[in-house]
Amino acid sequence: CRSRFLRFGRRMLAIKAAHAAKGSKRNLVLVPDSAHGTNPATAAFMGYHVKSVPARADGTVSAAAVREAMSADVAAIMLTNPNTCGLFEPEIAEIAAAGADTFVAGSAIFNQPDYAKVIAEMRAELRKVSA
Repeated sequence: CRSRFLRFGRRMLAIKAAHAAKGSKRNLVLVPDSAHGTNPATAAFMGYHVKSVPARADGTVSAAAVREAMSADVAAIMLTNPNTCGLFEPEIAEIAAAGADTFVAGSAIFNQPDYAKVIAEMRAELRKVSA
């Protein structure tokens, strides 16, 4: 857990620094309730308030639930893909487009035999959203 916390901490520091550079006072991080415990702990340790986003019955996150949780205070969404349940988020592009910086962790992805293909597909989807 310590190494996971350190990896997440660096990413959250980058998001925090980016918001500070823009003069943003956003202070809320959205975390799926199915997330590993280090996700909300890291966000809280970085000084953010944490708001849980409910997972669907199958363990994935609904883009509609993320959009509903969005506000002007949301600095980031912490999302693990595949998630803690071992499932790939089918609406990751829509979640990324919801309006906050999206923190995607994928450490478990490297246990997948075709992880390079999956990462390439995720990047392509995120590029479409960002365009």
